[in-house]
This record gives sequence, structure tokens and C-alpha cells, in this order.
Amino acid sequence: EEGSLISLAVAVGEGAEDGLEGDTTGEDGDSDSGGDTAGGTDDEHGGGTETREAENLYGIATINATSILAPDAPGVSYSTSNLVDENPETCWAEGVPGYGIGEMIVYTFPHEIEVTKIYCIPGLLKVGDRGQDRWLQNGRLKTVKISFDDGTQTTFTFTDEKKWQEITLDRPHKTLNVTFTIVDVYPGRSGPNWTAAEDTSVSELHVWGYY
Repeated sequence: EEGSLISLAVAVGEGAEDGLEGDTTGEDGDSDSGGDTAGGTDDEHGGGTETREAENLYGIATINATSILAPDAPGVSYSTSNLVDENPETCWAEGVPGYGIGEMIVYTFPHEIEVTKIYCIPGLLKVGDRGQDRWLQNGRLKTVKISFDDGTQTTFTFTDEKKWQEITLDRPHKTLNVTFTIVDVYPGRSGPNWTAAEDTSVSELHVWGYY
């Protein structure tokens, strides 16, 4: 329901439910991982003669959202688990009227972590069985606010590109929670065989750092 956190604990190795069942996926010819990806090169963190590598921390996170789009077909899910299933053809989608401005995704960790970088595919990177471009059809993240437990906040603006994008941080942040708030979106638009939808969708959102 709007205004309450819908919680899902994501365990290591847990499979996510498929979203948008009924569509068969075409080639993602426009998808480009760019330089760094969520599976790319890790930063080194110095400590004397030893170094640590940043890790993808989704395996220890509980992921909440203030809303989730209701399933529109049997077997369909827009759950927060889709944010970390490493499948760009599934997504979390907000579930309030309009484009979800002000809706939040909250990553909660069992103990304090140090966040060094964040990677995101800020839309639904999928093509429907009739050629529907789900990226263009649905809302995509444009600007998000990222908040940490120490009270610091930063905003980041994505490009409207079909690829992994790194959210740059001014410095590492020690925190138990990382909160993402939708500030602005790229609106959905209609195409030759699809109608624009206001459901803002996110394929992947990965928090990296140390624990």
C-alpha cells in the first residue's frame, strides 16, 4: 500500500520471480554495458600492505519499497527482488498513480557497511513479443536522491540510455541503510504498437562496498 514499506529479504542465490510474463524477449541491440558494470572491475581499498576489493552487497540486503505495482497477469511480479536478479528483462515498478515521484527504495543491511559505488539500469531493458520497447513505453529514472544514515544526501541524474550506469559518490559512506527517492523521471511514450505507461520501472540497482 502507498506509504508503507513492502519488504523482501534477498538471500544469496535466491531466484527472483519473472516480470512481464507472456512477452518473449528480442535482442537488446541497444544495450551497452559501457566501461564499468555491476560485474566489472572492483575498487581497491588500502589498509597497510593489504587491500580489499569492493563487493556487490545485495546478498546481505533487505530491500523495501514504498509501493510495488500489482501483477497484471498470472505469474508476473514487479518485486524488489528483480532489482538484484542480474536479469535486465525483469524490473521493480512503483505502484502509485502517476510516475511515482517521491517513492522510495530502501536497502537495509544487518550491520554497518561502507558504500563505495552504486550501479543501476534505470529502466526496463526489454522488448515485447510484438516489438514493444518497454524502455520507452514505461517511465525511467531521471534523477534520484540517495540518503545515508549519517544524514548526508546526494542527487544523481541518469542519462536516458539503455545500459548500466554508475552512480558516482563524492566519498565512501558508512551506513546501515541506503535510501533511493525518485525525484524526476523520463516519461513513457507511445510507439508504433504500444501505448505509453506511467509505471516507472527499474531493471537493476546494485550497492557495492565493504562489510
